[in-house]
Amino acid sequence: MVLNWHPGSTAALATAVGLALALTGCGSGPASPDQADVATGGEIPTATSESLVDAAVEEGRLVWYTSNTRPAADAAAGLFEETYPGIQVEVFQAGGSQVTAKVEAELLSGNVQADVVDYSDGSVAVDQAARGVFERYLPEDADQISEELQDAEGYWFSPYYLTSTIVYNPTIIAEADAPKSWQELTLPKWSGKVGMASPDYAGTAVGTIGTWEQEFGEEYIAALGANGLTVFEGFGNVHDAVLSGQTPVGVNLSFRALTAQAQGEPMAYVTPEEGQVMLPSAAAIIKETENINAAKLFANFLLSDELQTMMTETVRYFPAKTEILANVEGMPSPTEMKTIKGDTEVMAEPEYVARVKNLFKEATS
Repeated sequence: MVLNWHPGSTAALATAVGLALALTGCGSGPASPDQADVATGGEIPTATSESLVDAAVEEGRLVWYTSNTRPAADAAAGLFEETYPGIQVEVFQAGGSQVTAKVEAELLSGNVQADVVDYSDGSVAVDQAARGVFERYLPEDADQISEELQDAEGYWFSPYYLTSTIVYNPTIIAEADAPKSWQELTLPKWSGKVGMASPDYAGTAVGTIGTWEQEFGEEYIAALGANGLTVFEGFGNVHDAVLSGQTPVGVNLSFRALTAQAQGEPMAYVTPEEGQVMLPSAAAIIKETENINAAKLFANFLLSDELQTMMTETVRYFPAKTEILANVEGMPSPTEMKTIKGDTEVMAEPEYVARVKNLFKEATS
């Protein structure tokens, strides 16, 4: 069952209060996010999927909050239920900032409904881990992914990562004329022709804007706004605007362009001269969840070859297990891409996120 966020409710969710969605029978998290008791050191708990199945089936359910796309969330939940009959997956799917706000609202109420959270903007998990929101757990295949894609203390791990880049409609803009750098988007040539997702909806927009701010300074964001940057709710809306020609150029997640190309749609992307923005995800188990065995089984599942392959083939995410890319036609190798990445620790600070959102809002209003 996938529960979607409806655009008409954005203003209410932005307050992060009163958004609770009644999913009965779920576990509860810490009473307050500022009453954390974060344990460090010692062996990180782990378990094989085989050893977890019986207890997980007895629990019978799993609640997953995710900022994956709807198709990705549907496919992952379906594959898990097919692999482990008897465990129902209930999914809340929304933009990254909406998922974050929902978790924060439930932390304040002392009743977190999720068992597992999965943020496309991994910096959120760094902040919440420091406040004692998560259980320590090491998925059974964690030794097959980079150390940079998992918390040293075992509070979160990255099942995949995304990149944001420049996309354009090749039926409207010739390849030779397409912007080749982030800086080019501020030129008069592209005035009113570039679309971008709102950081109030998309967590990956926060990560992108924060990286811009750290790499190019506040002046860059102000220049984008002054050049008539069009702000849409989410990256899916940007995707549609580029295809329709409403904004023939967009700042978007590369997986959307790769998926469009695989489907024969008019969508091209470039790696900016400065580099695509690297956006690691983060998944974690909510502390004191009642469905702990199902949650651990699902964490293992997120790093399984089956799920990693499916997510790469169907929605073109970059898998944590990078060797899977060798079997997926049309996917570039991460080692061949030039990337830039903001300071995750800085972008995990709520005050910094608020400043970045405000900076962007002032520039584009």
